[in-house]
Amino acid sequence: YYYQTGKDRDNRKLTAYHGSIFSTYAKGRFTTGPGVDILSGNNTNISSNESKRFDPLYGTPHKFWGNMDYFYAPTGSPSAGLKDYYFKTKFTTKGFFITADLHRFESYNSLPTSMKSHLANELDLTANFTLNQFTSFEVGYSSMWASRNMAIAKSQDVTVSYDKTPSFGYIMINIRPDFLYTKKLTHN
Repeated sequence: YYYQTGKDRDNRKLTAYHGSIFSTYAKGRFTTGPGVDILSGNNTNISSNESKRFDPLYGTPHKFWGNMDYFYAPTGSPSAGLKDYYFKTKFTTKGFFITADLHRFESYNSLPTSMKSHLANELDLTANFTLNQFTSFEVGYSSMWASRNMAIAKSQDVTVSYDKTPSFGYIMINIRPDFLYTKKLTHN
């Protein structure tokens, strides 16, 4: 649970919170579990000198709110707040793991032009292979199925056509040579 007070980016009084709860079940090499993150937000009738919108500031929200980074620190959480219901799975073997995470995003407060709170569903897939003690290879793919409410929640112009099914993939090679690190010498 996180609670914010003080002033927001626009110098308004800030009283906001972020709550998170999740459960994990592990059996052998397989882990799975549901969870929910809730970020407070503004009602449409809130005064302009007060904000209840939780600001992630400097965090890494893709660790929490999906790999698509729709709610990343520079753009912040939606003005009306966010509810992220998710289910995460991971299978691990020696030198390999694969994850599959499913998210359902909803607005915490009602949106100005919609009675529905559903924003989007997102699927994140990741596979990581350890090639040797220095090198690993990772591939990932994410896809989102957004409703028209996502544009409203992100304060975009809803009259302009936008991609309701954005996706991306990546390939990454991590090289961590240990010869760049020095060991402390012990003296007798």
